[in-house]
Amino acid sequence: MNPELVFKLFLLLPMYPLILPWGKLFTWGAIIGWFGLWGGMFYVLEINSTHYSSNVIGLELLIAASIMVLSVSVVVRCLIHKIYMKVING
Repeated sequence: MNPELVFKLFLLLPMYPLILPWGKLFTWGAIIGWFGLWGGMFYVLEINSTHYSSNVIGLELLIAASIMVLSVSVVVRCLIHKIYMKVING
């Protein structure tokens, strides 16, 4: 697989909670993204435990950063929603 494509995918996936509409789609998208990234992390760790990788920045670090960005984007989206609802409801 093309490393640039993987890099772009892991940069875009955690940002989806910022553009998803609020509701069930947001909830399911965040849950699927969260468990998908953790599944990817464990898969990569399993592969790299048997093979030596000489990458300067390993895929594990990229996935871990994506998990952190996903967490932050979900929290930011929740705060935006709370502020928006407070302004709308007075």
